[in-house]
Amino acid sequence: MAGEFGYGHGWQGREPGRAGGGVQLIEQTGFGVRSAVLVLEKPGSAARFVLVPMLHLGTPGFYRAVRRRLQDCEVVVVEGVGGRTVSVITLAYRIAGRVRRSGLVDQSRGLELAGLQARIVRPDLTAAQFARGWRKIAAGCAGLLARPSSDCGC
Repeated sequence: MAGEFGYGHGWQGREPGRAGGGVQLIEQTGFGVRSAVLVLEKPGSAARFVLVPMLHLGTPGFYRAVRRRLQDCEVVVVEGVGGRTVSVITLAYRIAGRVRRSGLVDQSRGLELAGLQARIVRPDLTAAQFARGWRKIAAGCAGLLARPSSDCGC
Protein backbone atom coordinates (compact mmCIF):
# COMPACT_ATOMS: atom_id res chain seq x y z
CA MET A 1 0.00 0.00 0.00
CA ALA A 2 2.84 2.26 -0.87
CA GLY A 3 2.03 5.93 -1.02
CA GLU A 4 -1.02 5.65 1.23
CA PHE A 5 -0.84 6.90 4.78
CA GLY A 6 -2.72 6.44 8.02
CA TYR A 7 -2.32 6.75 11.76
CA GLY A 8 -3.01 4.07 14.36
CA HIS A 9 -1.45 1.72 16.84
CA GLY A 10 1.75 -0.09 15.89
CA TRP A 11 2.47 -3.61 17.05
CA GLN A 12 5.84 -5.23 17.50
CA GLY A 13 6.27 -8.90 18.28
CA ARG A 14 9.41 -10.47 19.69
CA GLU A 15 11.18 -13.44 18.24
CA PRO A 16 11.21 -16.25 20.84
CA GLY A 17 14.48 -16.38 22.75
CA ARG A 18 15.75 -13.00 21.52
CA ALA A 19 15.69 -9.62 23.15
CA GLY A 20 14.59 -6.95 20.71
CA GLY A 21 14.11 -8.03 17.09
CA GLY A 22 10.63 -9.06 16.11
CA VAL A 23 8.13 -8.06 13.51
CA GLN A 24 7.02 -4.49 12.92
CA LEU A 25 3.69 -4.30 11.13
CA ILE A 26 3.26 -0.52 11.20
CA GLU A 27 6.06 2.00 10.90
CA GLN A 28 5.85 5.75 11.39
CA THR A 29 8.66 7.95 10.08
CA GLY A 30 9.04 11.55 8.97
CA PHE A 31 7.86 10.41 5.53
CA GLY A 32 4.57 9.00 6.77
CA VAL A 33 3.12 5.75 8.01
CA ARG A 34 3.56 2.39 6.30
CA SER A 35 1.92 -0.93 7.04
CA ALA A 36 3.33 -4.33 6.19
CA VAL A 37 0.85 -6.86 4.87
CA LEU A 38 1.88 -10.37 5.90
CA VAL A 39 0.98 -13.39 3.79
CA LEU A 40 1.23 -16.72 5.60
CA GLU A 41 1.06 -19.89 3.53
CA LYS A 42 2.21 -23.45 3.88
CA PRO A 43 3.95 -24.96 0.84
CA GLY A 44 1.70 -27.51 -0.80
CA SER A 45 -1.46 -26.15 0.85
CA ALA A 46 -4.15 -23.99 -0.68
CA ALA A 47 -4.74 -22.29 2.69
CA ARG A 48 -3.45 -18.75 2.84
CA PHE A 49 -3.77 -16.14 5.58
CA VAL A 50 -3.32 -12.45 4.80
CA LEU A 51 -2.82 -10.15 7.80
CA VAL A 52 -3.66 -6.53 6.97
CA PRO A 53 -2.81 -4.14 9.82
CA MET A 54 -5.40 -1.42 10.13
CA LEU A 55 -5.15 2.21 11.07
CA HIS A 56 -7.67 4.37 12.88
CA LEU A 57 -7.07 7.26 10.47
CA GLY A 58 -5.90 7.03 6.89
CA THR A 59 -6.20 8.49 3.44
CA PRO A 60 -9.16 7.35 1.37
CA GLY A 61 -6.60 5.73 -0.98
CA PHE A 62 -5.23 3.62 1.89
CA TYR A 63 -8.70 2.23 2.62
CA ARG A 64 -9.37 1.63 -1.10
CA ALA A 65 -6.11 -0.39 -1.28
CA VAL A 66 -7.17 -2.43 1.77
CA ARG A 67 -10.58 -3.11 0.21
CA ARG A 68 -8.95 -4.30 -3.03
CA ARG A 69 -6.97 -6.84 -0.97
CA LEU A 70 -10.11 -7.96 0.86
CA GLN A 71 -11.94 -8.61 -2.42
CA ASP A 72 -9.69 -11.63 -2.97
CA CYS A 73 -10.53 -13.17 0.42
CA GLU A 74 -13.11 -15.82 1.24
CA VAL A 75 -13.34 -14.83 4.91
CA VAL A 76 -12.55 -11.47 6.51
CA VAL A 77 -12.06 -11.39 10.28
CA VAL A 78 -12.81 -7.92 11.65
CA GLU A 79 -11.95 -6.92 15.20
CA GLY A 80 -13.63 -4.31 17.30
CA VAL A 81 -16.87 -3.83 19.17
CA GLY A 82 -19.30 -0.98 19.44
CA GLY A 83 -20.79 0.59 22.51
CA ARG A 84 -20.75 3.78 24.54
CA THR A 85 -17.27 3.27 26.02
CA VAL A 86 -15.74 2.49 22.61
CA SER A 87 -17.48 5.52 21.15
CA VAL A 88 -15.86 7.77 23.77
CA ILE A 89 -12.42 6.17 23.30
CA THR A 90 -12.52 6.60 19.51
CA LEU A 91 -14.00 10.11 19.53
CA ALA A 92 -10.65 11.78 18.78
CA TYR A 93 -10.17 9.61 15.66
CA ARG A 94 -13.67 10.31 14.44
CA ILE A 95 -13.30 14.07 14.90
CA ALA A 96 -9.88 14.10 13.19
CA GLY A 97 -11.34 12.05 10.33
CA ARG A 98 -13.97 14.71 9.69
CA VAL A 99 -11.50 17.59 9.34
CA ARG A 100 -11.48 17.82 5.55
CA ARG A 101 -8.25 19.79 5.19
CA SER A 102 -6.29 16.87 6.71
CA GLY A 103 -7.23 14.57 3.84
CA LEU A 104 -7.79 11.74 6.33
CA VAL A 105 -10.88 9.73 7.18
CA ASP A 106 -11.53 7.41 10.10
CA GLN A 107 -11.64 3.68 9.47
CA SER A 108 -15.40 3.32 9.91
CA ARG A 109 -16.01 5.85 7.13
CA GLY A 110 -13.04 4.94 4.93
CA LEU A 111 -13.26 1.15 4.75
CA GLU A 112 -16.42 -0.07 3.07
CA LEU A 113 -17.04 -3.74 3.92
CA ALA A 114 -20.54 -3.89 2.42
CA GLY A 115 -20.61 -5.58 -0.95
CA LEU A 116 -17.60 -7.82 -0.35
CA GLN A 117 -18.15 -11.42 -1.44
CA ALA A 118 -16.23 -12.60 1.63
CA ARG A 119 -17.97 -13.85 4.75
CA ILE A 120 -17.42 -11.22 7.48
CA VAL A 121 -16.59 -12.67 10.91
CA ARG A 122 -16.64 -10.46 14.01
CA PRO A 123 -15.23 -12.60 16.84
CA ASP A 124 -15.04 -9.90 19.53
CA LEU A 125 -17.57 -9.83 22.33
CA THR A 126 -19.10 -6.80 23.93
CA ALA A 127 -18.67 -6.48 27.70
CA ALA A 128 -22.29 -7.58 28.18
CA GLN A 129 -21.85 -10.67 25.97
CA PHE A 130 -18.69 -11.63 27.84
CA ALA A 131 -20.40 -11.21 31.22
CA ARG A 132 -23.35 -13.41 30.15
CA GLY A 133 -21.02 -16.14 28.90
CA TRP A 134 -18.80 -15.93 31.97
CA ARG A 135 -21.80 -16.30 34.29
CA LYS A 136 -22.73 -19.53 32.47
CA ILE A 137 -19.20 -20.88 32.83
CA ALA A 138 -18.99 -19.85 36.49
CA ALA A 139 -22.34 -21.51 37.28
CA GLY A 140 -21.23 -24.75 35.63
CA CYS A 141 -17.90 -24.76 37.47
CA ALA A 142 -19.23 -23.87 40.92
CA GLY A 143 -19.62 -27.54 41.84
CA LEU A 144 -16.08 -28.32 40.71
CA LEU A 145 -14.60 -26.15 43.44
CA ALA A 146 -16.14 -28.36 46.16
CA ARG A 147 -14.84 -31.63 44.63
CA PRO A 148 -11.35 -33.14 44.73
CA SER A 149 -9.36 -32.39 41.57
CA SER A 150 -9.51 -36.04 40.43
CA ASP A 151 -13.29 -35.71 40.01
CA CYS A 152 -13.17 -32.74 37.63
CA GLY A 153 -13.47 -34.93 34.55
CA CYS A 154 -10.58 -33.27 32.75
